[in-house]
Amino acid sequence: MTTTYKQLKNRIEEINQRILEEENILNSSPGNMAIELNLNSLKNHLQELYTQLKQVNEDRYKEVISLRLIGKPAQFGSIPLSIAGALTSAFSDALHTTSKYLQFGQRNIKNSNKIISNTIDLRLEAIGKGSTIFYLSGKTTPDLYGNSLIQDSLDNLFKFVSSENGEDLTNNLNKVGLSSIKHYSRFFRELNEDGLELEMDWITPNNETNKWYGDKDRILSLYNTLNKIQVAEPQEFAFVGKLITNSLKGKFEIDTLDKRTIAGTFPLDLLDKMKTIHIGEECTGVISKQIFLNSSTNKERIEYTLVEINISGQTDLNL
Repeated sequence: MTTTYKQLKNRIEEINQRILEEENILNSSPGNMAIELNLNSLKNHLQELYTQLKQVNEDRYKEVISLRLIGKPAQFGSIPLSIAGALTSAFSDALHTTSKYLQFGQRNIKNSNKIISNTIDLRLEAIGKGSTIFYLSGKTTPDLYGNSLIQDSLDNLFKFVSSENGEDLTNNLNKVGLSSIKHYSRFFRELNEDGLELEMDWITPNNETNKWYGDKDRILSLYNTLNKIQVAEPQEFAFVGKLITNSLKGKFEIDTLDKRTIAGTFPLDLLDKMKTIHIGEECTGVISKQIFLNSSTNKERIEYTLVEINISGQTDLNL
């Protein structure tokens, strides 16, 4: 029986958790041959699972999302070119910026826009017959761990727009990145000004249909909320401390020497480095702090993103 995407993802998560537990035991009893052998076996098995997941996503090849426009300008299966161009441009920019955020976080990487464009390769795939549906595609392009940037971006997009209210939307901004706000705002503004409603669909790697419907009230609410969010320039600061949480889902937690606990996210670009650092290990690095304010609720939120991390005493020459 062929192993499914979901089974592979669940198994990878399970094996990673077992490796973490074994490494913690080994830290307490260094030199334990039985634990070392078991760890090597688990790591070899994990590498096999990564290879299988990579192959599954390579076979999938591309992700397709449909945007069905509903309203007077989209009657009879046609739409003014100016509206079509504005909507697809805003949506493409939003998805590109989200992908860039997930891949690099707040890191200033040379040619990052070109790297993201080549990785996800967003395209207008087709226009639905008899109705105004735009089919947009992006390359699945799995990395060495089988992860797909466009899959992560689409998954986060649907979680973001499915926020139940303005407060949830504000809390979910870290799924798409604060730099994406202006592009999503532009997309929803265009829909609102043109009197259009939207139905989005994406068939996930689990063969489940992710569907979202935005009527006029919902689209106006999204636009108004995003338009009232004020984002400050990010500030970077160095830290020294111990890693206390390290998740493959891109979350970290650090206890610093000055008695602070900082929790935040790290980009895919740092996944290799994060895999080399064990829980409880002393480390140094740089964190980006970004503050944003929802002026309609007057609520402030702070987001922390890992920019650089090294085991204490080591230096990453690639940064």
